Amino acid sequence: MKTLYRQFIVATLFILLVAVVIGFTLANAFYLTVMKEQATEQNLDIAEEIVSSLNMAPHSQDSFNSYLESVSNLGYQIAIVDSTGQKTFYGDAFDNNALPEEAERVLTDGKIYKGLDNLSSRIFMIAHFTNQLHNTVGVPFTFEGGAYGLFIRPDTKLVGADIHSVLIAFVLAIAIVSIAGMIWLARQLTARLFN
Repeated sequence: MKTLYRQFIVATLFILLVAVVIGFTLANAFYLTVMKEQATEQNLDIAEEIVSSLNMAPHSQDSFNSYLESVSNLGYQIAIVDSTGQKTFYGDAFDNNALPEEAERVLTDGKIYKGLDNLSSRIFMIAHFTNQLHNTVGVPFTFEGGAYGLFIRPDTKLVGADIHSVLIAFVLAIAIVSIAGMIWLARQLTARLFN
């Protein structure tokens, strides 16, 4: 009986370990294939809306700053970069303010920057939630005749909502795999007892 009990404990721990690995893998895959692209497109829409608002109405430097400060108060981190590389920040500070070479093309070539797409070599979703300037989206715009890049991302407090969705998927995957494993184990044990 002690051997059977020991086997059940070992099997249960093994099933839980497998469930955690499978759950993390599925949650990671869900984020990287579904949620990452949605988040990038949503952030780009917001960046383009901000630029559109800046272009529609004439702004003084004070009203320009006030407008971007208001947007940041809605839960966004914003960096404005001019053609000389000078950065102005609105909202909570970034942990790392370095811009990768791809992001600089917003200013030099007028291209859109999608920071999360440039992190495709990182297979774990946690890297995508780091509070760094390279995790932004960037769009070009002009203000008072000068070329600028607007880089934006949701404040890490708002990103918590995405993390909660991923964690719910993770917990559900663990629960399903654990229940299936325990049913299988119970059948194996009862089959041995009655044979």
